[in-house]
Amino acid sequence: MSEQSNRYEKLEEIRKLGFDAYPHKFNWTHTVPQILETFSPKSAEDLEHQPVRVSTAGRVMALRGHGKAGFAHLSGGGGKIQIYARQDRLGEKVYELYKLLDLGDMVGVSGTMFRTRTGELTILLDHL
Repeated sequence: MSEQSNRYEKLEEIRKLGFDAYPHKFNWTHTVPQILETFSPKSAEDLEHQPVRVSTAGRVMALRGHGKAGFAHLSGGGGKIQIYARQDRLGEKVYELYKLLDLGDMVGVSGTMFRTRTGELTILLDHL
């Protein structure tokens, strides 16, 4: 199967799930560089005790799946941020949408800032 036909199939699957593959608007609260500037100085404890919700958009630069959870990196405005998607948090339908993402896709995300066990600043998604 060619890459182009694979993308068309994924596009059809996105539509079958009831999502608009090319939405006209996304309301963001921060750019990726603003997230990095604002939250990089914060410790894991700071982010845990004072949760902050952000919405941003960017291009998918890396994807790593782990069954019912996955990580990705979004690039936007000269910065890069990690996102973490969990099926139990997003719901089955939205997690299926996450699994259909490809490298290079533009996506808008919302969630809560946290640090992973390795200390990487990450958005725990609650909306895609």
